[in-house]
Amino acid sequence: MSFKSISIFIFFFIISCKENSVKNQNNYHIQINEDIPERIVTDEMLNEIEHFFKDVSNVEIYAYFNRTHWKHEDSEDFRTFKNFKNGKVFIEEVYIRNKITLSIEQINKLKDSFKEGYRDGATLACYNPRHLIVFYDNKNDIKGYIEVCFECSNLDYSENTASFANSIFHMKSLLKEFGITYFEETDNESPGMYLKKNNQNE
Repeated sequence: MSFKSISIFIFFFIISCKENSVKNQNNYHIQINEDIPERIVTDEMLNEIEHFFKDVSNVEIYAYFNRTHWKHEDSEDFRTFKNFKNGKVFIEEVYIRNKITLSIEQINKLKDSFKEGYRDGATLACYNPRHLIVFYDNKNDIKGYIEVCFECSNLDYSENTASFANSIFHMKSLLKEFGITYFEETDNESPGMYLKKNNQNE
């Protein structure tokens, strides 16, 4: 190989490396020009996760029928989860498909999973939420929540989970491991099923 050929090879190798990875000023590494980019993890995010979970004593996970198809009086604003009553989550039993309470070991596993970061990608305009994670503090008061639509890669969350809420998108398998089995409507469910029943009873 000639000296000229070697020089050209080295030049394109350096350019390729620069195109494939970028070091962000906020101290996280982003992999670009790849089918599956590297997850984003910042020191600030890790610190906020530790601070948030410091007094988390209980975590509940709900799986429910697509909230956009609930009766209007049961979910007046489908883009924001507002089903809290007297400091507790209030969801009509008819919508709930799974509800689990995590053990201390599972809470720690959830925290570690949040620390794995998130991939910065596109979301769809739709929002069909079916899953909710609720965090309780040492006084058993609601500390925060994250509601997620895995279908559209969209979510709703309390302000104190904003820095790490996006990490939920890689946790579908973890939720299954914890015991969540419901991720889409079954054959005997339809979007207007509860509305039709309501109308029939009037």
